[in-house]
Amino acid sequence: MSPQFVSGDEVITLKRDNEWEENCYLRLVDTGAIPPFEGDFTPSDKMLDADLVFPAAPSHDAMRFTFDILPQLRSEGWQITENSKWPYRLSAAKAQLSVSTQAEPGEGFQGHDWFSFGFQVKISAKNHDIAPMIAAFLEQIAVNYDPQALPDLDSFTKDMDRHPVYVDLGKEGYTQVSLAPIAGVLHLFLRQEAERHRLHPTDAPLVAAVHDALNGSDVCFADEAGILPLARALQALSAQDDYTPPEGLKAKLRPYQAFGADWMERITEAGFGGVLADDMGLGKTLQTLTTLQARQGRGPSLLVAPTSLLHNWQNQAAQFTPELRLLTLHGLKRRELAGQIPDADLVITTYPLLSRDQDILSAQNWDLIIVDEAQTLKNPASQMAKALRLIPGSGRLALTGTPVENSLQDLWTLFDWVVPGLLGNRKTFVSVFRTPIEKHADAQHRHG
Repeated sequence: MSPQFVSGDEVITLKRDNEWEENCYLRLVDTGAIPPFEGDFTPSDKMLDADLVFPAAPSHDAMRFTFDILPQLRSEGWQITENSKWPYRLSAAKAQLSVSTQAEPGEGFQGHDWFSFGFQVKISAKNHDIAPMIAAFLEQIAVNYDPQALPDLDSFTKDMDRHPVYVDLGKEGYTQVSLAPIAGVLHLFLRQEAERHRLHPTDAPLVAAVHDALNGSDVCFADEAGILPLARALQALSAQDDYTPPEGLKAKLRPYQAFGADWMERITEAGFGGVLADDMGLGKTLQTLTTLQARQGRGPSLLVAPTSLLHNWQNQAAQFTPELRLLTLHGLKRRELAGQIPDADLVITTYPLLSRDQDILSAQNWDLIIVDEAQTLKNPASQMAKALRLIPGSGRLALTGTPVENSLQDLWTLFDWVVPGLLGNRKTFVSVFRTPIEKHADAQHRHG
């Protein structure tokens, strides 16, 4: 029925356009407004008198309606009245985005700490943390986008500009902040399916990628956790140049041996450890001696080997790296040799002596700690494994031809010593990797 009203002696009838009204109604519904009785909240009496309402504050839909939709409607001739109780006011304050790295608690490794990314916006000289907003935003984006079929960066940036976040300034209202300036960073996170909370030091290359993505933009970057140098060092691992064997090496390396020695030098130089899992007979001993020759002068390194391989290491060291000062801690009089450790380049001991000589071995801060036939340590609860963890060193290398003898748990044990935390704790490794791979043949987890 069309509404009527009296003007003087005339009755005025307003002709309604039901189709136009329905379209207007649906347009408001598309912004997130809902009938008051359809929400998961208890509407007030005033809300029950309305046709459409927004859920209780804070509501992203209501803010987008206020800051984006209302200006459009006004430009189209809609008459809009905002009363004093409408909770959303747009502040004219300018926003400056910043991204930073932040140290996180966790077992540090070789001086490297766990870290996370912080996202802040500076408004009127005050910093506001928007990391929770971005985390929630990325979770929603991850639902909408397949990481294997993300839009290109230009399209993604435009999408970010259409979906700003809103910072509550209290009595000053809200500031609308476009995420388009950090679209490159968010796009990077989604492509790499990166964990956006606590990150392991081995994830440091992501910091370099974020830094490069922001280069030339108006977004400030601050490496407060000091991760960027590590990131650059790890990036350099993939930029392998022609390898020059160290002076003093009395052997001609095969190409794969030169690659392995170079890799061990680079990864220990970056402050990390590694597992060299070449098959038997491919020269793990020679590659390791080459690395030790290259690091000569940095202090003594410790080699732990099975007793049966003691003479093999002595013979190959004398043959290929005769300049290395070698000290063997074995036999009844070995403790009398402890005073010679600081003057040695390589100190060799055996697995059975780790716990017996723990006081001597733990008193020295070793350059490298190397374990041969590392599968010997597959039981992390053994006295040998516990004693090894107490020996300090700048880098760790594990040599084995059989990194997995019984189960994937063997692999976890190796890496938990070489790079602690890389594969999570034991319980996490079982649920995320071992069970899916061994029991369900999960190829995705098998390949990382």
